[in-house]
Amino acid sequence: MPSKVNKTPRIVVAGRTAWRPGLDTTNPVIAALEANLGTSDAAKVNALGTGLLADAVNGIHDQLNDLNSGADVTVVRVAEGVDTATTAASIAAVVNDIASIPSKVNKTPRIVVAGRTAWRPGLDTTNPVIAALEANLGKILAVAPVDVDDTSTSNAIDARETMSSERLMPIGVAARIWDGAQTVTAPMAPRVAGLMIRIDNQVGAGKPFHPFANRSLFGLAGISRKIPFSTLDGSTEGQQLLAANVAIVAEGETGVDGAVAD
Repeated sequence: MPSKVNKTPRIVVAGRTAWRPGLDTTNPVIAALEANLGTSDAAKVNALGTGLLADAVNGIHDQLNDLNSGADVTVVRVAEGVDTATTAASIAAVVNDIASIPSKVNKTPRIVVAGRTAWRPGLDTTNPVIAALEANLGKILAVAPVDVDDTSTSNAIDARETMSSERLMPIGVAARIWDGAQTVTAPMAPRVAGLMIRIDNQVGAGKPFHPFANRSLFGLAGISRKIPFSTLDGSTEGQQLLAANVAIVAEGETGVDGAVAD
């Protein structure tokens, strides 16, 4: 039976670098600047190698647990720079040109996942990728879940305060995932993008604007830090983050009134 690929919304994974051992650079899907693939196409996904790009695509696909479902992904790659600032600048350049992508690949993205959004050169400075997203998402009517500093509530909120676009959804916690026999920290944004597509697939309207709060994320070993949360207490750390428009992922607690899930 052919795999069902959700045709709208489409995703752009922008600037996820993966030039490292294990990458098949002879594959035409990889060699192209803009490459389209379905997340359920195992051969093409495996050809992405083992870097951040592969993690992003797999993180999206992990959320699509319905029968024969996948996401339609457009990939734009940049090379890893000598430091994070250089890489972020290259990704920002891709985002600044994002309005040209639809005519190149005959697909208009509605969700954008961009790398290096959690980095900032200083607490008073907006991340360059974030600045580019704010200036360009509206040109293609897209939205972007973005990772911010997950080390503390204050740093996550501080990062949120540098943003002004309602098309951005900052996420204040990172994912812990299995990498073979060990767990590693990975961006949460691709997983949230996959969740958005899963809900859209279930509703079937083709627009990524249906509520996806209080839904399960799949493929996680855990989260980068435990965030206390209660629906009954607005003073909890999780509620404070939500009040500052920073999204969270919280663990459920069985038998606890006010827990996010059982």
